[in-house]
Amino acid sequence: MLSPVEVRELLQEMEQSAFDFSTLSVRGKCQLELNGKTYDVAVQLRIQKDEVIWLSLQAPLIGEVARLLITTDSIQVLNRMDRTYYQKRLDEYPIYADGKPLFFEIQSLLTGTFSPSWVDVPDLQAKKLDNSYWLLDSTLEMQQQMHLGAGLFVQYFSHIQKNQNSHIESEYKWKKQAYQQKHRFPNSMQVNVDWTNATFKSRFDFQTARFNDPIEIPFSVPGSFELIQ
Repeated sequence: MLSPVEVRELLQEMEQSAFDFSTLSVRGKCQLELNGKTYDVAVQLRIQKDEVIWLSLQAPLIGEVARLLITTDSIQVLNRMDRTYYQKRLDEYPIYADGKPLFFEIQSLLTGTFSPSWVDVPDLQAKKLDNSYWLLDSTLEMQQQMHLGAGLFVQYFSHIQKNQNSHIESEYKWKKQAYQQKHRFPNSMQVNVDWTNATFKSRFDFQTARFNDPIEIPFSVPGSFELIQ
Protein backbone atom coordinates (compact mmCIF):
# COMPACT_ATOMS: atom_id res chain seq x y z
CA MET A 1 0.00 0.00 0.00
CA LEU A 2 1.12 3.56 -0.67
CA SER A 3 1.69 5.87 2.24
CA PRO A 4 -0.59 8.94 2.68
CA VAL A 5 2.17 11.15 1.28
CA GLU A 6 2.59 8.87 -1.76
CA VAL A 7 -1.19 8.87 -2.32
CA ARG A 8 -1.27 12.69 -2.36
CA GLU A 9 1.65 12.74 -4.81
CA LEU A 10 -0.15 10.24 -7.05
CA LEU A 11 -3.34 12.33 -7.05
CA GLN A 12 -1.35 15.44 -7.94
CA GLU A 13 0.32 13.59 -10.80
CA MET A 14 -3.09 12.38 -12.01
CA GLU A 15 -4.44 15.93 -12.01
CA GLN A 16 -1.42 17.23 -13.91
CA SER A 17 -1.52 14.45 -16.52
CA ALA A 18 -5.28 14.65 -17.15
CA PHE A 19 -5.95 15.96 -20.64
CA ASP A 20 -7.71 19.29 -20.94
CA PHE A 21 -10.33 20.34 -23.50
CA SER A 22 -13.03 22.95 -23.94
CA THR A 23 -15.29 20.96 -26.27
CA LEU A 24 -15.44 17.35 -27.40
CA SER A 25 -17.31 15.81 -30.35
CA VAL A 26 -17.27 12.03 -30.82
CA ARG A 27 -18.90 9.63 -33.29
CA GLY A 28 -19.08 5.86 -33.11
CA LYS A 29 -21.20 2.78 -32.69
CA CYS A 30 -22.86 1.42 -29.60
CA GLN A 31 -24.45 -1.86 -28.58
CA LEU A 32 -27.03 -1.39 -25.84
CA GLU A 33 -28.57 -4.05 -23.65
CA LEU A 34 -31.52 -2.76 -21.65
CA ASN A 35 -33.49 -5.13 -19.44
CA GLY A 36 -32.56 -8.11 -21.60
CA LYS A 37 -33.08 -6.52 -25.04
CA THR A 38 -30.14 -5.66 -27.32
CA TYR A 39 -29.95 -2.69 -29.72
CA ASP A 40 -27.25 -1.63 -32.21
CA VAL A 41 -27.13 2.12 -32.77
CA ALA A 42 -24.88 4.88 -34.02
CA VAL A 43 -23.90 7.42 -31.37
CA GLN A 44 -22.91 11.07 -31.30
CA LEU A 45 -21.47 12.49 -28.10
CA ARG A 46 -20.77 16.18 -27.54
CA ILE A 47 -19.45 17.77 -24.38
CA GLN A 48 -19.01 21.41 -23.43
CA LYS A 49 -16.60 20.80 -20.60
CA ASP A 50 -18.04 21.27 -17.10
CA GLU A 51 -21.30 22.62 -18.56
CA VAL A 52 -23.30 20.24 -20.72
CA ILE A 53 -23.30 16.69 -22.13
CA TRP A 54 -25.33 15.87 -25.25
CA LEU A 55 -25.90 12.36 -26.61
CA SER A 56 -27.82 11.24 -29.70
CA LEU A 57 -28.61 7.63 -30.66
CA GLN A 58 -29.58 6.70 -34.24
CA ALA A 59 -30.93 3.34 -35.40
CA PRO A 60 -30.46 1.98 -38.97
CA LEU A 61 -33.32 2.88 -41.37
CA ILE A 62 -35.08 4.79 -38.59
CA GLY A 63 -32.90 7.74 -37.68
CA GLU A 64 -32.64 9.25 -34.25
CA VAL A 65 -34.38 7.20 -31.57
CA ALA A 66 -33.25 9.04 -28.45
CA ARG A 67 -31.53 12.25 -27.38
CA LEU A 68 -30.12 13.05 -23.96
CA LEU A 69 -29.08 16.33 -22.40
CA ILE A 70 -27.26 16.58 -19.07
CA THR A 71 -26.43 19.89 -17.45
CA THR A 72 -24.83 20.53 -14.10
CA ASP A 73 -28.20 20.29 -12.34
CA SER A 74 -30.57 18.21 -14.51
CA ILE A 75 -31.00 15.37 -17.00
CA GLN A 76 -33.47 15.33 -19.90
CA VAL A 77 -34.24 12.46 -22.27
CA LEU A 78 -36.27 12.40 -25.50
CA ASN A 79 -37.57 8.97 -26.54
CA ARG A 80 -38.68 9.40 -30.16
CA MET A 81 -39.86 5.80 -30.44
CA ASP A 82 -42.43 6.18 -27.65
CA ARG A 83 -42.85 9.94 -28.14
CA THR A 84 -42.10 10.51 -24.48
CA TYR A 85 -39.99 12.98 -22.53
CA TYR A 86 -38.26 12.57 -19.18
CA GLN A 87 -36.54 15.08 -16.93
CA LYS A 88 -35.15 15.02 -13.42
CA ARG A 89 -32.83 16.99 -11.20
CA LEU A 90 -29.48 15.31 -10.72
CA ASP A 91 -29.59 15.74 -6.97
CA GLU A 92 -32.69 13.50 -6.87
CA TYR A 93 -30.72 10.43 -7.93
CA PRO A 94 -29.78 8.08 -5.08
CA ILE A 95 -26.40 7.11 -6.48
CA TYR A 96 -23.62 9.57 -5.67
CA ALA A 97 -25.86 10.98 -2.94
CA ASP A 98 -22.69 11.55 -0.91
CA GLY A 99 -22.47 15.18 -1.93
CA LYS A 100 -20.27 14.78 -5.00
CA PRO A 101 -21.45 16.70 -8.08
CA LEU A 102 -23.03 14.03 -10.27
CA PHE A 103 -22.47 15.91 -13.54
CA PHE A 104 -18.68 15.80 -13.17
CA GLU A 105 -18.79 12.11 -12.29
CA ILE A 106 -20.77 11.44 -15.50
CA GLN A 107 -18.37 13.58 -17.52
CA SER A 108 -15.42 11.61 -16.17
CA LEU A 109 -17.23 8.32 -16.76
CA LEU A 110 -17.94 9.12 -20.43
CA THR A 111 -14.42 10.34 -21.19
CA GLY A 112 -12.34 7.92 -19.14
CA THR A 113 -10.71 10.80 -17.29
CA PHE A 114 -9.73 11.34 -13.67
CA SER A 115 -12.57 12.67 -11.53
CA PRO A 116 -11.62 15.60 -9.28
CA SER A 117 -13.81 14.15 -6.53
CA TRP A 118 -11.01 11.70 -5.69
CA VAL A 119 -8.75 14.54 -4.55
CA ASP A 120 -10.74 15.21 -1.38
CA VAL A 121 -11.28 11.57 -0.39
CA PRO A 122 -10.08 10.97 3.20
CA ASP A 123 -8.30 7.70 3.92
CA LEU A 124 -7.99 6.86 0.22
CA GLN A 125 -6.14 3.57 -0.25
CA ALA A 126 -3.81 2.99 -3.18
CA LYS A 127 -1.66 0.04 -4.23
CA LYS A 128 1.01 -0.08 -6.92
CA LEU A 129 1.26 -3.18 -9.12
CA ASP A 130 4.12 -3.04 -11.64
CA ASN A 131 3.23 0.00 -13.81
CA SER A 132 -0.37 0.32 -12.64
CA TYR A 133 -2.28 1.49 -9.58
CA TRP A 134 -5.47 0.44 -7.80
CA LEU A 135 -7.36 3.11 -5.85
CA LEU A 136 -10.04 2.26 -3.29
CA ASP A 137 -12.48 4.56 -1.51
CA SER A 138 -14.90 2.84 0.87
CA THR A 139 -17.46 4.05 3.42
CA LEU A 140 -20.52 2.55 5.10
CA GLU A 141 -22.71 3.81 2.24
CA MET A 142 -20.59 3.23 -0.84
CA GLN A 143 -17.43 1.76 -2.33
CA GLN A 144 -15.61 2.87 -5.43
CA GLN A 145 -12.38 1.75 -7.02
CA MET A 146 -10.27 2.73 -9.99
CA HIS A 147 -7.51 0.96 -11.93
CA LEU A 148 -4.90 3.17 -13.59
CA GLY A 149 -2.71 1.70 -16.30
CA ALA A 150 0.34 3.01 -18.14
CA GLY A 151 0.47 6.79 -18.31
CA LEU A 152 -2.11 6.92 -15.49
CA PHE A 153 -4.86 6.19 -18.03
CA VAL A 154 -8.08 4.98 -16.42
CA GLN A 155 -8.63 1.31 -17.29
CA TYR A 156 -11.48 0.43 -14.93
CA PHE A 157 -13.89 2.22 -12.62
CA SER A 158 -16.53 0.87 -10.24
CA HIS A 159 -18.99 2.52 -7.88
CA ILE A 160 -21.32 0.62 -5.54
CA GLN A 161 -23.99 2.44 -3.57
CA LYS A 162 -24.55 -0.12 -0.82
CA ASN A 163 -27.74 1.26 0.67
CA GLN A 164 -29.40 1.71 -2.75
CA ASN A 165 -28.43 -1.61 -4.36
CA SER A 166 -26.87 0.34 -7.25
CA HIS A 167 -23.69 -0.44 -9.14
CA ILE A 168 -21.90 1.30 -12.01
CA GLU A 169 -18.76 -0.06 -13.64
CA SER A 170 -16.83 0.92 -16.74
CA GLU A 171 -13.82 -0.35 -18.67
CA TYR A 172 -11.72 1.54 -21.20
CA LYS A 173 -9.35 0.58 -24.01
CA TRP A 174 -6.90 3.07 -25.49
CA LYS A 175 -4.96 3.18 -28.75
CA LYS A 176 -1.20 3.16 -28.27
CA GLN A 177 -0.97 6.56 -29.98
CA ALA A 178 -3.10 8.08 -27.21
CA TYR A 179 -0.24 7.80 -24.74
CA GLN A 180 1.74 10.41 -26.68
CA GLN A 181 -1.17 12.71 -27.53
CA LYS A 182 -2.14 15.89 -25.71
CA HIS A 183 -5.81 15.22 -26.44
CA ARG A 184 -6.99 11.66 -26.09
CA PHE A 185 -10.16 9.64 -25.98
CA PRO A 186 -10.80 5.92 -25.42
CA ASN A 187 -10.86 3.65 -28.45
CA SER A 188 -13.69 1.70 -26.82
CA MET A 189 -15.63 1.81 -23.60
CA GLN A 190 -18.00 -0.52 -21.78
CA VAL A 191 -20.43 0.81 -19.18
CA ASN A 192 -22.69 -1.41 -17.07
CA VAL A 193 -25.34 -0.10 -14.68
CA ASP A 194 -27.40 -2.09 -12.19
CA TRP A 195 -29.86 0.25 -10.58
CA THR A 196 -32.66 -1.10 -8.36
CA ASN A 197 -35.05 -2.69 -10.92
CA ALA A 198 -33.17 -1.72 -14.11
CA THR A 199 -30.11 -3.20 -15.81
CA PHE A 200 -28.25 -1.32 -18.54
CA LYS A 201 -25.19 -2.51 -20.43
CA SER A 202 -23.41 -0.72 -23.25
CA ARG A 203 -20.32 -1.05 -25.40
CA PHE A 204 -19.08 1.96 -27.34
CA ASP A 205 -16.62 1.72 -30.25
CA PHE A 206 -15.52 5.21 -31.17
CA GLN A 207 -14.40 6.16 -34.67
CA THR A 208 -13.66 9.89 -34.54
CA ALA A 209 -12.99 12.40 -31.78
CA ARG A 210 -12.56 16.14 -32.31
CA PHE A 211 -11.42 18.56 -29.64
CA ASN A 212 -11.96 22.29 -29.09
CA ASP A 213 -14.09 22.85 -32.21
CA PRO A 214 -17.36 24.82 -32.04
CA ILE A 215 -20.25 22.46 -31.26
CA GLU A 216 -24.03 22.71 -31.33
CA ILE A 217 -26.26 21.34 -28.58
CA PRO A 218 -29.76 21.15 -30.14
CA PHE A 219 -32.49 20.06 -27.75
CA SER A 220 -36.19 20.86 -27.84
CA VAL A 221 -39.26 18.93 -26.76
CA PRO A 222 -42.06 18.50 -29.32
CA GLY A 223 -45.40 19.57 -27.90
CA SER A 224 -46.94 16.18 -28.64
CA PHE A 225 -44.47 14.28 -26.41
CA GLU A 226 -45.76 12.96 -23.09
CA LEU A 227 -43.86 13.80 -19.92
CA ILE A 228 -42.90 10.67 -17.98
CA GLN A 229 -42.48 11.05 -14.22
